[in-house]
Amino acid sequence: MKHIFSFLLFFSFISGFGQVHKVLSLDSMHAFPGKEKPAPLDVSGKVNVSVTPDSLFFTVEVTDDKVINGTADDQGDRVEVWLGFAGSDFSDYIVSESKRRTSIFRNSSESGDNADLEKFLKNGDYPTGRLTNPTTGKISDPEVPEGKDLKREYVFFGLTHFSFHPDNRPAKHLDREKYRLLEKELKFSIDDLSRSAVYKSEKTANGYILKIAMHNRAMGFAQASLCKNIRFAVDVIDIDNPEETPVQISSTPNRFYARANYFNSAELPFYMNITTNIADTTIRKLHLNVNVALSEGQWKPFGYGAGSIIYGSETVSEAGLVEYIFYPIEMKYFHSYEGADVYFERVDQIYNSLSPFRQHDVYFLVEDYGAVSSKEYMYLKDVPNNFVNTVFRLPDGSPAVVLYDYEAADPLGWGTYGALADEFTYIHKLDGATGQSLYSGGHRIAVVGTAAFGETDPLQVKDVKSVGYRWIQRGKVFEVTVKHTKSTDQIIVFEIGPDMKFVRKK
Repeated sequence: MKHIFSFLLFFSFISGFGQVHKVLSLDSMHAFPGKEKPAPLDVSGKVNVSVTPDSLFFTVEVTDDKVINGTADDQGDRVEVWLGFAGSDFSDYIVSESKRRTSIFRNSSESGDNADLEKFLKNGDYPTGRLTNPTTGKISDPEVPEGKDLKREYVFFGLTHFSFHPDNRPAKHLDREKYRLLEKELKFSIDDLSRSAVYKSEKTANGYILKIAMHNRAMGFAQASLCKNIRFAVDVIDIDNPEETPVQISSTPNRFYARANYFNSAELPFYMNITTNIADTTIRKLHLNVNVALSEGQWKPFGYGAGSIIYGSETVSEAGLVEYIFYPIEMKYFHSYEGADVYFERVDQIYNSLSPFRQHDVYFLVEDYGAVSSKEYMYLKDVPNNFVNTVFRLPDGSPAVVLYDYEAADPLGWGTYGALADEFTYIHKLDGATGQSLYSGGHRIAVVGTAAFGETDPLQVKDVKSVGYRWIQRGKVFEVTVKHTKSTDQIIVFEIGPDMKFVRKK
């Protein structure tokens, strides 16, 4: 119990000296939608909420004419606190674990809509048999579960839920079983955050008062280094008779179960102290959105997305039925060595968002210029090289970086040109507001087999099988090796000119 008393001393100190930001002061709580507000002497409450970069503090004063202590954490009179992630508005989904995969669907991604299994199957275009491509007429088997294998279920993506009781039992992180499908997708478990919340309950003449402190870890889900917005809801549950339905009141007027978009929200004047293996200053300079969830005591990066359900080969929902995906992200950090010609920082994000193409994003901070982004070379497979994503200094003193990007002809890799992408390799001088291009190469190798090299006098090449870049003299001379499908290999050399642009060596 020592940590509880330490918390109370800290709570009194910061409250007395105003070193927290108050986000809510509520003298009267709200009835749940569709319910009558109970008589004030039966149950009513006052709520005050304050936040520091490390913690959230709740003072909940409850008027209750009959305090009942239940035996379970979800029984008896109590206060429940919900914390919500800004990227998650709801928790009801249509799910399945058949076909050796986890499927998480919804009727739509609209926050006001419900996950309704009957309407999902009846009013949408969910397959009931083999698939027929409306364009090609190709027939294939569905890759999604059968309708009979679907069920409605809560998936607590972005939610944490805690209970606090008048009898001072330990705080409890509730509903942890509702992370199960999310954890299967993320390949890691969400921590039990019970110990991230401490509190003290005191009896009053007409009820009880709770003073609650929650470390920011209790949020469970957040945005690393850039978290300035929080969502929360405080519920008071009153049980006068175990045989009757509990009476509930809340800090928010539209209190719908497990829907964070209806929670109280606040924008803070500071960032929460939520960090990853990448320094806060680096992420903030890059303006990099890094979603994190707490697992094994660490904030682990993850990604999520939603799109039309892919029913099978070259077939997606045309009725607006939506599939949700969640995936872990590996983040790596590099910086130039001490004494390097150019100082830079580099952050890599590597992930699998179910795209058929490589997902490896690269971000640079180069001296005082700011952020530039790239991708790892190339989009279909890893091709080692000493050229793409190198940073160097030009003879005129300006820093420059070699960048790579691509735009797929079809993001799902379907159709005759499904493997095709427009690729761009370019050398970017970092000065001024937007910088300056010193070299650009464009490739359309898969299927089409074409490429163009050069900024001012581009060389057009056909029957291209592959392209490889190599510095001959870093920052001054490089060569491009073009492998052909019908002729011998070709080597093209570029060297820097007096105007600092790279031109083809004749």
